Amino acid sequence: MGAASLRVDSGVKRIEVNDNGDYIAVNISDNSFFKRFDDFVAWLNAKNEEADRIANDSSGDFTERFGAYDALCKEACAELDSLFGSGCCKKVFPDVESPGMELIADFLDQIIPILQGFAAERNQKITSKYSPNRKGARSN
Repeated sequence: MGAASLRVDSGVKRIEVNDNGDYIAVNISDNSFFKRFDDFVAWLNAKNEEADRIANDSSGDFTERFGAYDALCKEACAELDSLFGSGCCKKVFPDVESPGMELIADFLDQIIPILQGFAAERNQKITSKYSPNRKGARSN
C-alpha cells in the first residue's frame, strides 16, 4: 500500500507590489495576522503624532530632529517586514533607502482595502465550511 498524502490550503495570499513582479505575502489563515496588523496601525498612529512633534519642534538641531524621524521610519519599516515578510519595504519602495511616513501611509491606504477583502473571503470560507447545512465528514 502506498503512502497517503494531503495538502492543506495554508491561506497564503500574494500581493504584487512593484513593476518588477515582486510580491509580499499575507497568511490569512494565521489567526494572529489581522490582530498584529491592527496593533501595527494603532502603533503607527501614535508614532505619527511623535513624528509631527519632531518635525514641528524648531528648538532642536535639524540633524538631530531628522535623525529621530528617520529612526522612527526605519522602525515602521521593520514592523512592516515583520508583518509581510523580510524585504517588504525594499519591494514596496524600490530605490528608496529609507521611506518616510508619507510613503508608508500611501502603502497602508492601498493595502487596507486588499486586507479587508481577504478577511471577508476568509469569513465566507469559514461560514461555508462550518455551516449547519454542510455535508461532509461528520454527516451520516
